[in-house]
Amino acid sequence: GEFGAYDKAPMEGRVLWTETVSRAAQERGFARAYWQFSSDFLIYDFNKQDWVESILRAVNPGAEQWERSGSNCFTSTLHYAMPAL
Repeated sequence: GEFGAYDKAPMEGRVLWTETVSRAAQERGFARAYWQFSSDFLIYDFNKQDWVESILRAVNPGAEQWERSGSNCFTSTLHYAMPAL
């Protein structure tokens, strides 16, 4: 499913919403896409040239660890398998 949290809302609420929706989708085997990369729902801040890390982590709430790979790229050390249909 596609989802996002509006950047004018308080960060605490954005993180809670994003993590809740992402976890619910993950638990049901749904693919997920965070909607809008850099405008209104910000997961990447072009002005700062950096990720909004709290939202990035909330998109993948089960990830045990994130590490930088290059200047602006994150990779998760935890991977998920899709259930057999």
